Amino acid sequence: MWGGRVELQDGWLFDKAPKSAAGVRSVSFPAALLDSVTHRLEHFAAPGRDGHVFVGPQGAATTAEQLPGRLGQGTEGAGVTAELHFHDLRHTGNTLASTAGAGKRELMTRMGHSSSRAALIYQPVVARLWQPLKR
Repeated sequence: MWGGRVELQDGWLFDKAPKSAAGVRSVSFPAALLDSVTHRLEHFAAPGRDGHVFVGPQGAATTAEQLPGRLGQGTEGAGVTAELHFHDLRHTGNTLASTAGAGKRELMTRMGHSSSRAALIYQPVVARLWQPLKR
């Protein structure tokens, strides 16, 4: 269960719990990614159910400040620029889910939110994306 990584002023790192019970959830991804995700978990992530997916060279969990650099190592060949932030992936996934027809409740579950406010942000975006297609 992970709600985020916190770094104290003295440099001590710890994982904080999710903000609400809605933050404890299973996360789905396309089946086409299963082999890649399995490979990462088996060869690069910390072991165990609670092991971090992104770890540094000595096996320590990656901090929020280090994560973009760690991700950047594999993005150059894919043509991803430095303007992409890790959190942008979350927004992209939720926008795509909304575009594919996910409703408010499904978006809330995907995002781990207990209120509908965040889910509603994605629905107008999708409406604007499709607006030019209407005649």
